[in-house]
Amino acid sequence: MKRKSPMSLLLVLAMLLALMAGCGSQAPASAPVSAESVQTSAVEEAPAEEPAPVEEEAPTEEPAPDAEALAGEASAEEPEEPEEPAVDLTVQLPLTTEDEHYSYFVSFPPPVTEFYENPFTDYESWVELRERTGVTLDFLPYSVVVETEQFNLLLASGDYPDMFSSGLLTNAMDFYYEEGVVQDIRSAVEENMPNYLHVMDEYPAFADSVGIESDEGRWLLLHSYTKNTSYNGGLVIRKDWLDQLGANAPETIDEYHDILTRFKDELGASAPMFLNGEGMLVNDAFASAFGVKSFYNNRGVIEYPIYQVDGQIKYGPAEDAYRDYLQTMADWYAEGLIFSDFYSYTDSNTNAPNDLILGDQMGLFTTQLMNMNQYNDQMSIELAGAITPVLNKGDKIHFDWREAGASTNGLCISTALEEDRVPLLLKMWDYTMSEEGQLFANWGVEGVTFEYDENGNPRFTELVTNSPLPAFSIALNIYTLGGGAVSVIDKSREFGNYAENQMEAMEIWNANVDGAYDLPDLMTLNTQESEAFTAGFSDIITYVSTFNLQVITGQTVLDDAAWDKYLSDLDSMGLRNCLDQYQSAYERYLEKTV
Repeated sequence: MKRKSPMSLLLVLAMLLALMAGCGSQAPASAPVSAESVQTSAVEEAPAEEPAPVEEEAPTEEPAPDAEALAGEASAEEPEEPEEPAVDLTVQLPLTTEDEHYSYFVSFPPPVTEFYENPFTDYESWVELRERTGVTLDFLPYSVVVETEQFNLLLASGDYPDMFSSGLLTNAMDFYYEEGVVQDIRSAVEENMPNYLHVMDEYPAFADSVGIESDEGRWLLLHSYTKNTSYNGGLVIRKDWLDQLGANAPETIDEYHDILTRFKDELGASAPMFLNGEGMLVNDAFASAFGVKSFYNNRGVIEYPIYQVDGQIKYGPAEDAYRDYLQTMADWYAEGLIFSDFYSYTDSNTNAPNDLILGDQMGLFTTQLMNMNQYNDQMSIELAGAITPVLNKGDKIHFDWREAGASTNGLCISTALEEDRVPLLLKMWDYTMSEEGQLFANWGVEGVTFEYDENGNPRFTELVTNSPLPAFSIALNIYTLGGGAVSVIDKSREFGNYAENQMEAMEIWNANVDGAYDLPDLMTLNTQESEAFTAGFSDIITYVSTFNLQVITGQTVLDDAAWDKYLSDLDSMGLRNCLDQYQSAYERYLEKTV
């Protein structure tokens, strides 16, 4: 649903007042916000939307005078009112000279601790933010492996950090407001974050996301916006192995089976294909060939294999076609085509084990796009994006995993933070939303982490692109503010560091995708729906995960009796009621937007 930002409303109001000024003359409208009033940076932004013109009703008794006569009368009788100044977006640093501290719950990948004893606290980018603003963030860092568990313990204790990601919450945001966990920050944002409001004017999709988390008109999150979005990662294959075998890149399920068999029999791969610990692959690779979603992400931002077909909400693991997916994986596992110990692998649910890749034991796996070529630095491994498999050539994948620009997730301000301390914190985040702050959030410090090229565009230095850290994605989150800050993140900052095969991978992953079954990015469940869904779904997740592993590893034979019992168990566990909550939210979203 489109929202007018407070800044846009003020502009329109100024124009209305000008129209009502004496002698029927039209005073000039307020000037649109000027990017020149922001501190200088090289980050290019889309121009701000012009406010809609206000139409005057024509008089019914006399014709209106022409423009020259009207202007003459106005100048003869009284001087024109001066233009109102544009909103000042300049941020004066430091924001404070006092010793101000705010706690922030964050997570990090396990390898970071090999380089930083205190994750985030010691990261160069966050140290720089503290020095610029004068505001100290006291980070509560946890490994991604335990972050959900640790956050839930904090939540249950009532000892909330000042800030945390809403992606860790499992209920509707209005619920956490009513329970006294998070604050409504709308008025505080409007008073202290002019750059944030300016970004709402610049990017309509961002404006649409602000406040979408609440059905009560509250703003319970600080949102970020991502522009120039792409795929974060996907399925990759050992191209050097394909070349060695003289084979073409596979496209169909049968072709993937054949090439995995050759990896095993002809190249000696002991774990030709990766599956994560839940028995699935990111981006629903393979399951989506059968027209169903399978991927469940239980770390960080929680995702479920829920989608719609012709307006009806579906749960992938309860569809008959899911049985075909599971049986295919079970057959391949029995043939030795799948990583035999996948169910014990907990390091990542998206990235495969490095030792198997570097040891020439695995040829088909998923990885983050920015990490795709890290293996080239360690061994002569050549990877290529692998097309998401289909049953028949020409089929389409109905689920699109490209990163959305606007998101329903954001940064919560908890009730642990006293009201009088909120403005300073918001001013710090408003700095990262400013033009200078966006440059810093995306690129770090000029002369250290980036330099300008001959065309005036920022480019990362070797400190970032050739760091000793195990992956470029980790380097980005250490040397820039990345996804941890409230800002506008430009994904194209990564493209300059991408090799040709990475740029091609983005095209390959999108080659056969139409996204016809996706739910809207900004669809949310309200408190009642979320409570009803959460109450019944946690047991369903555990049951489905266990069933997946038992079938794939051969502990359960997937015959008619086993499948019928599985569906009956899901029904008795209340699956239909859970999906009804999504159906209600989906229909409410359609009513808002049509």
